[in-house]
Order: sequence, then C-alpha cells, then structure tokens
Amino acid sequence: MKKRTARLVAASIAVVLVALSAHALSAQPAAFKRTVLQKADLSTPGREVVQALVEIPGGVRPGKHTHPGEEIGYVLDGTLVVWVEGRPAVTVKAGDSFFVEAGRPHETTNEGTTVAKILEKGLVQQTGWLNEREFLVAVAMGMISPGPVVITATFVGYLVAGFWGSVVATIGIFLPSFLLILIVAPILMRYRTSPNVQGFIKGAYAAAIGTILGACVLLGRIAIGDWLTALVALVSLVVLFRWKVSNPLLVAAAAIIGLIAFPLLKPEWIFVK
Repeated sequence: MKKRTARLVAASIAVVLVALSAHALSAQPAAFKRTVLQKADLSTPGREVVQALVEIPGGVRPGKHTHPGEEIGYVLDGTLVVWVEGRPAVTVKAGDSFFVEAGRPHETTNEGTTVAKILEKGLVQQTGWLNEREFLVAVAMGMISPGPVVITATFVGYLVAGFWGSVVATIGIFLPSFLLILIVAPILMRYRTSPNVQGFIKGAYAAAIGTILGACVLLGRIAIGDWLTALVALVSLVVLFRWKVSNPLLVAAAAIIGLIAFPLLKPEWIFVK
C-alpha cells in the first residue's frame, strides 16, 4: 500500500513538473521586467507606496493580473493597449497615464515592436506576510534542516515576528497533530476494521496526496521560469526517487548550479514580482 502510494505521488509530481516546465518554456519569450525603484511608508499606518519601472518588449502580452492596492501608470515610451475589467480597452502612448483600482483584473499589452516603458506607482497594504520568494526560501530551509519539512513554519515565524514568532509557529504546526494522534489514534485502532474508518483513512491518503500536488503547483510556478530551472526540477525528481538521495544534498547541488548559472544567464524573470 505504501509503495503504491509513493509511486502514485511520484508519478503525479512528475506530471505536474512536466506541465509547469512546458508552461515556463512556452512563456519564456514573453518575459517582461519590473524594477522596484523605491518604497516609502505612508502616514497612514500599514500602508506604503511603491514606485517601479516596468519594461514590456514589443509584442508581449504579460497576461491578466491584479494588484493589492491602487495603481497609477505613466507611459514613458512606446504605445500600449490597457484593458481593465468593466471598462473598454484604451490605447495609451508616451505622456499618457492610466489608473487601476485595487484588486481589479487588468492587462497591459505592447502591440508595437519596441520596448515600452511605464513608470508605475501603487499603494500597498502592509500585511507583514512573506512574499512568494521568501516563502520559497523558507521551504528550502525546511528541506535542509533536521527533522520534518514542516519545520519550515519555524523559519516563517522567525521572518514574520522574530524569535517569539518562531516559537508560536513551531507550537502551532506541531501541537494540533500531536493532540490529534494522542486522542484519535486509540479510537482508530479500536475500530480499524470498520468500513467507515477504512474509508476515512483512504480519504486522508487522497487529501495528503492532493496537498502535496497543490504545494508542487504553487512552488513550481515560483521556482520554474526557464529551461534550466525546468531541467533541474525534472532531474531532481528522477534522482530523488531513483537513488534516494537525501534532501539536503539535493538542495545543495541545485544551489551550486544556481550560483554558477545565475551570472551567466542573468534570468530577468526572477526579478518580476
């Protein structure tokens, strides 16, 4: 049963990684660059303003997206088509500006042949949570640290709220499961032959596999952005399940590859937030 479950998880992860890799490779030519110029806290508590330079190559369509705060864009160079949900698309050129409400889906398309540049200013609600890349680093720390990977919660708690944040996060991640095992395990053992209990256990297996696959999708969308990261992901999966290499060694090898390849390839997609 365990071997069959492990094979199912491995095969499912492989399918997810292949799909993410294909998506990353197909999307690579459409990369754009967003450079944060400055950030400043506002007088309103928990709010900050962010100024960024967005460069969109000719013919590139970054896709629909949203921002957590209001955004004002000023076109420095080029001509773009701006679509905001609920409003007709408009064409803006150098010297024009546009406004997008918080959380409103929108899309900016460069239909020209030269690079268009936008000076972007937006208001952001400071939540104190980690951004996607900080979370990815936290998962990596959990992978190379002793103990289960959920020790990631300790690192996340430290980043968010310092030492006491790490203490609370560690208790919060381990205490519920400990209490659940302590209270529920004797009941499950007593009624383990019951069809209802067996159905519950099978459902728990399915939920665990779904959780793993969901995490693969979320982390893969952050970490896989070009042919090299796609190759590293696929090779790592093969090595992990074929030769049972330890997680810290695998993470270290991937880190060395990244340190060598980064100055050579200079991947712009990493800086796109």
